[in-house]
Amino acid sequence: MVDASVIVSIVIAVISVLGTLIVAFVGHVTAKKQEAARHDLARRLEEMKEKRQEARDLAALTAKYSQPLMVAAYELQARLYELLEYPISKEHLETQEGLEDIKIFTCYRFAVLLAWTHILKSKAQYFSFTTDTNLRKIGDLVLRVNEEFDRRRGNDGQNVGVWPGSRVLVSERMIKTATHEKEVPLDTMVRGYNEFRRDWDTLFKSPMGYFCQWIDDMLLARKEGQEHKDDALRCTQHNLVDMVQHLDNNELYPHLRRAEEPWFCDCTRCNPQDREKPLEYRGDTRHNDKGLRPWYNRDKVNRAYDASITMEAVRVMTCTTGFNQALAGLKT
Repeated sequence: MVDASVIVSIVIAVISVLGTLIVAFVGHVTAKKQEAARHDLARRLEEMKEKRQEARDLAALTAKYSQPLMVAAYELQARLYELLEYPISKEHLETQEGLEDIKIFTCYRFAVLLAWTHILKSKAQYFSFTTDTNLRKIGDLVLRVNEEFDRRRGNDGQNVGVWPGSRVLVSERMIKTATHEKEVPLDTMVRGYNEFRRDWDTLFKSPMGYFCQWIDDMLLARKEGQEHKDDALRCTQHNLVDMVQHLDNNELYPHLRRAEEPWFCDCTRCNPQDREKPLEYRGDTRHNDKGLRPWYNRDKVNRAYDASITMEAVRVMTCTTGFNQALAGLKT
């Protein structure tokens, strides 16, 4: 018979081995967990560092490119204030130099603003995807200006909107790379007035036609004593004042003035209410615009207006773009 002390020794040895194995297993599992935790912590710290660096880079880009935007906004609002509030002389309206000053130079101010807006949007990762408070505010201010450009204005004393594609076209044609180092672009600039005037007929006259029409409407309305024909320019001037006031951290422009209030304006002074209300109003009123309506929304159809629309331009565009689509069954 086996001695009891031997059995006890064996049991103690087995327990010791099991204990060692358990300790080793637990230690191994713990070490793996700790290693995973360290990796997770390192990953999170790296993500935080990247986010902080991205935030710093974004703030630096915003600071860099928002300043030219501020200057462009200031110069345009000042030009619009002059046109809207001051008398326009006979010399301005009857000489080539005067007309170029009123129309082409004003369009240049618009073009510079469009260009710097486009530059800031592209450099700062576009406004819609940012969490930066300052950049989101700038994006909202730009949106207000763009909404004013987009507004359709009929024959009830209002102006026409400016095609969004034309605005992008003007922006891209205004932007140029100023300097290079070993074929690497160092900075982005916009055209000066001399270049703009030189290329007016070929690059800018057509896409800026509606800005010219805004100015024509203002001049004809002033001559005939009509009201609200210059509301597009007034709303734009008001929104530009908002933009300058937000961007002007150093108070370089403390004496900004707004033109006389237009009929409907989204700026912070004319409409300080919740932002959603003017957007909702704008969207609702567009349902009343004249135009071809979808098949499920024919309650406000204007058959005389619809009949006045021909499809010849659509046919020409379809042919010239190479899609070779025949608009069969359409009667013009």
